[in-house]
Amino acid sequence: MSTKIVEHEPPIVPRVEGHAVGEAAPPDATNHETDRCSRRLNRPFIPLGFLLVAGLAALAVDLPLSRTLVTGQSLEVLHDLLRSVEPFGQPTAILVTAAAIALCDPTRRVAVPRLLAAALGAGLAADIVKLLVARSRPYSFDLTESVWSSFREAFPGFDNQAQWQSFPSAHTATAVGFALALSHLFPAGRWLFVTLAGLVAMQRIEVGAHYLSDTCWGAAVGSAIWLMVSRKNLLGGWFDRKEHEWASEPP
Repeated sequence: MSTKIVEHEPPIVPRVEGHAVGEAAPPDATNHETDRCSRRLNRPFIPLGFLLVAGLAALAVDLPLSRTLVTGQSLEVLHDLLRSVEPFGQPTAILVTAAAIALCDPTRRVAVPRLLAAALGAGLAADIVKLLVARSRPYSFDLTESVWSSFREAFPGFDNQAQWQSFPSAHTATAVGFALALSHLFPAGRWLFVTLAGLVAMQRIEVGAHYLSDTCWGAAVGSAIWLMVSRKNLLGGWFDRKEHEWASEPP
């Protein structure tokens, strides 16, 4: 009579980040994970910082670029195209798009308030900054003067006339906030949305409404507002909770 020997395989212990569940983590594992999370949290602020620095650097080329594009009309061949893209940075296009998403995409309609906050909030924030700094628009400024002469005064308030509202570009801020919100909802189209925002910024320079630095700082405003409504430790956590509640409600 033969005896069948059954070999038992040792149980598989799930492992997480190099150590088994239930085991004490290596001394540096917690610190490593904390550092990695910190880098992940700070990474979205890198583009914002880059845009702010780019705006400062652009001051060196603001006037020569405006002379080339506005006085020299070197982008005249693209004028009609750029003008047709300008609505991407205006409230009407945003409201129409938001309505289309709400009506046609039930799975994403709960995110419409966040999209509106990002896009319209960015434009509003840029308009508030205009009340703090007066800067002449290129079309009303002598482009042969110093770039610092384009800044008139601080805290002009509501007395600031349209020709002194160059800083920053509200169109660009709105377009960037809109593009980032759309990219969050429709990741496959992110390059299209970012390209449209870039064309809006180019259009504002081409028509003499803004300098390059104004569009960089406008893009920074749009990026900052998107960070506010998307980060969980800012307003993003509130939007996450509300979207979860709205998604749980019966249609």
